[in-house]
Amino acid sequence: MKKHYSPLAVIETCDTTHLSEKGAEQVQGFIDYLKPRYQAIIDGQIKKEEVVRYYLEQEESYTDAAKKLIGNLSQALGISKGYISKIKSTDKYLDGLHNHSFKEWVNEHPVGCRYYIGKIDHQTSMNKFLTGEHFSQRELEGIVSAETKINTASPETKTDFQLALERDTAMVESDEYPLIRSEAGARCYRSGTRKGRIEACAQSLYEMKWLPDEETLKMLNGLKMIIKKVEQLQKYESAKGLK
Repeated sequence: MKKHYSPLAVIETCDTTHLSEKGAEQVQGFIDYLKPRYQAIIDGQIKKEEVVRYYLEQEESYTDAAKKLIGNLSQALGISKGYISKIKSTDKYLDGLHNHSFKEWVNEHPVGCRYYIGKIDHQTSMNKFLTGEHFSQRELEGIVSAETKINTASPETKTDFQLALERDTAMVESDEYPLIRSEAGARCYRSGTRKGRIEACAQSLYEMKWLPDEETLKMLNGLKMIIKKVEQLQKYESAKGLK
């Protein structure tokens, strides 16, 4: 039978016997932090950024071996080294801002957007801030791409495959997609229309022949809750009538 990947299993079976006493205690402390919050993190109720904030508060005290093992545990939750690096980069950018209102506005964006705001021309960000609206990640990606073409004399041309991989990784790391936790999930999400994605989900469930593992059951229970929420939404025609 095919084995299902389970982030919770990675956490619960974490082996610290090869670490020093100090390192083992540090990893156990991180695990103790994760366990009561695990389901909320998986469901998107707790943002991945909150986990990273906890990690960064302790990072300087961690041994090198503990850091490596904690990095593996974080990646099991879809928290990559790149995501942590983006948070560090955005924090450095925010520390250099002196306009308190603008700084608060930037902080209202998800991590991925904050990272891009720190990369684009400051006046472009200020103009958006003055409108009272917020950037979307897609909008910022377009601005970064356009500014890169202007500022780079001979930019390296990336293949469609490379660009697709970057978009998959960006989705996993983005707080705008709290339920996407793998590049495979991101590819599936981007591959078609909303109805098409629902059809694929239904077909996957239809093909199940055995009771799925605990991790998948938790995802299915979460799906039931989301379906109930969707069923309570207004019909599109009714919503248009309220405008």
